[in-house]
Amino acid sequence: HDFALAAKKFQEGLQQLPEDPDLHYGLAQSHAPGDQALMMASLEAALQRNRNHVGGLLLLADHNIDAEDYPAAEKLLERIQTVNPWHPEAWAYRAILAHLRNQPESEKASRQSALKFWPGNPRVDHLIGLKLSQKYRFTEGAAYQRRALDYDPGYLPAKAQLAQDLLRLGEETEE
Repeated sequence: HDFALAAKKFQEGLQQLPEDPDLHYGLAQSHAPGDQALMMASLEAALQRNRNHVGGLLLLADHNIDAEDYPAAEKLLERIQTVNPWHPEAWAYRAILAHLRNQPESEKASRQSALKFWPGNPRVDHLIGLKLSQKYRFTEGAAYQRRALDYDPGYLPAKAQLAQDLLRLGEETEE
């Protein structure tokens, strides 16, 4: 989580390989928490070099969900699924959008699709719960983190997010 160091290392890599879309994507990720303008510029550079860069498209979809531009996020997810129709994170984002639109059947179907090839993937439920918590839906977010931890009790991102959700809910005594 040293984003400044990561940005420095990706910039050094780009000096050696300026056309590498993965390095541009990594630079975008390093800027995502703090500088949206640099993140978008790096994403644009990655997508210019590979218009179907799934990581870059996912990061952009995540950004659109944060900005509540759900139609734009949906279009990006459709684009991702032309590259990989079973990408678990793309399906997880679809589940998030369905939840935010109060479409429980679609949410359930999207989540099941995300887990199709790895039914115990903790990343799927963690991602859904994380995005719901970012939308101040801490109870729902905590429930998804618990699901992730049911699959993998040692999955640290879910443990950390569940702890944050519980603190926000005032549940300070749960272990």
